Amino acid sequence: MLNKQDFWNGRCFDAWKWMGAHLTNDGVCFTVWAPSASRVALIGECNNWQEEPMTGKDGFFTLTSQTAREGQLYKYRIYGPDGTPKDHCDPYGFGMELRPGNCSIIRSISHYTFGDADWMRRRQVGYDQPVQIYELHLGSGTFVPGFEEQVIGMKAGEEKDLDITFPEDYHPDLAGKAVVFHVKVNEVKEPQAPEVDDEFAKDVSEFETLADFRKDLGEKLTKRREQQAQNDFENAVMEQLIENMECEVPDGMVEVQVDKLMDDYAMRLQGQGVSLDDYMKMMGMNADMMRASVRPSALRQVQTELALTAVADAEG
Repeated sequence: MLNKQDFWNGRCFDAWKWMGAHLTNDGVCFTVWAPSASRVALIGECNNWQEEPMTGKDGFFTLTSQTAREGQLYKYRIYGPDGTPKDHCDPYGFGMELRPGNCSIIRSISHYTFGDADWMRRRQVGYDQPVQIYELHLGSGTFVPGFEEQVIGMKAGEEKDLDITFPEDYHPDLAGKAVVFHVKVNEVKEPQAPEVDDEFAKDVSEFETLADFRKDLGEKLTKRREQQAQNDFENAVMEQLIENMECEVPDGMVEVQVDKLMDDYAMRLQGQGVSLDDYMKMMGMNADMMRASVRPSALRQVQTELALTAVADAEG
C-alpha cells in the first residue's frame, strides 16, 4: 500500500507500483496525484474520450476501468480549483505516444527486461546524502512555480540554492511555505530527432516502410481529431445549456444520483474482490466523505439530464 506521507516527503521510491495505469484481472487501475484539482476524470479510447469521474482523497484520484485494454491511449482531465479543465498525460505512464501525439499508452511492464545491469554495478552511490534526481524539461511547467526560472542558464556540474515559496493552494503541509532547494545540474541535453526512414518505422511500429507507417499514423490522427472535435463541440454545447439553465436543481435528484454512483462504484469494487467499506478504510475515508467526493459528478449528470429533457420538450 502506498505510504502517502513518504510520497509527499519525497521518500517513496517505489510509487510506480501504485501510480499510473496497472493491468489487473478485472480491468485497469488508474491512479494520479493532483493535489490542487477540484476533480479529475479519465478520458481515452476505453471510454470513447468521454469523461469518467475518478474518486479523490488527499490529492490522489483513482479509477478502475473494466473497458480499458493494453495499448489504448488515455489522458487525465484535471479540473483546477476554479473549475478550469486541462488534459494531461500520465506522469507515471509506462508508455507514451510519439510526437505530435501526447497521450499516455496503457502498457504492462511485468515482462520487461532491463538492460542496465552493467551500469548498476558501476554506478556511484551516496546513501549518506539526500538526493532526488529528476529530468526537468524547461518550459514544461511540471515543477513548483519559480523553480524553472532559477535553473535557466545553469551548466553541467553547477550547483545552486533555489529560494522557492510554495503556492497557497499547494498540499496543506507545504502551502505558502518558503523552502530552499539545493540543486546540482548533472547534465544538459537538447532533443535530437532521429533519422526518419524505413528503419525508424520498423523500430517504432509494426510496419516495414515509412510510407505505410505515415499512412496509418495519419489515419489514426485524423480519426482522433475528428472524435475530439466532436466531443469538444458536444461538451461546449452542454456547458452552454447548463450555464443558461434558470431552474434550481433539486437536492433530492442530486442525492438520488449520488446513491446511483455509490452503488455503481461498489459493484465495480466487488468485481475486484473488494468491498466498498474496505476500500474506504484503505483510502482513509468514511461514507460522508465518499459521497461528498462524487457529488460534483452527480450534480453535473443531473444538470445534463435536465438540460437535455428541456431541449427535447422544446423540440416537441
